[in-house]
Amino acid sequence: MPRRISYLLLGVVYHPPGMSHSPLYEHIIQVLDVTSRQHPCLGIIIEGDFNQFPDSWLSAYPLSQIVKVKTRGESVLDKVLLT
Repeated sequence: MPRRISYLLLGVVYHPPGMSHSPLYEHIIQVLDVTSRQHPCLGIIIEGDFNQFPDSWLSAYPLSQIVKVKTRGESVLDKVLLT
């Protein structure tokens, strides 16, 4: 791994259609907060099927969406977010 990354956190998400976004958001932020405090040089990869979960909710972390093409109809539902 690059020297600036000492640890790697890999998260896999399935957010069912029609479900509330808040519980998923709270869980992701809690895991990211706790883990990044324990390991300051943490690399983060979160991937999966987010359905309608808004990317902007995770703006507190410098995550970049690397999937740029539509994965379901007119939407990018399958995402890979990383630091």
